[in-house]
Amino acid sequence: MTPDNPHVYVGAYILGVLDDEDLAWFPAHLAGCDLCEELATGLSPVEQMLAALGPAISPPGGPPRRKAPRAPTSQSTREAAPK
Repeated sequence: MTPDNPHVYVGAYILGVLDDEDLAWFPAHLAGCDLCEELATGLSPVEQMLAALGPAISPPGGPPRRKAPRAPTSQSTREAAPK
């Protein structure tokens, strides 16, 4: 399911920490979203700098794969609201 604000996933996508569920929809969103494309372009140097530092700050075998926090969707917000 695509969240209400998919733009918040750009940083996690650039860093390679999206889970499989989010990787199923985000690349297609990125390809058609000018805002996300602009954000990704702006974050690209950060990813390159972190990659250059990777061996110095990562444990053997590379960094652990983390899940990005999920942005609430309108459905999950409604379900969590008190009745």
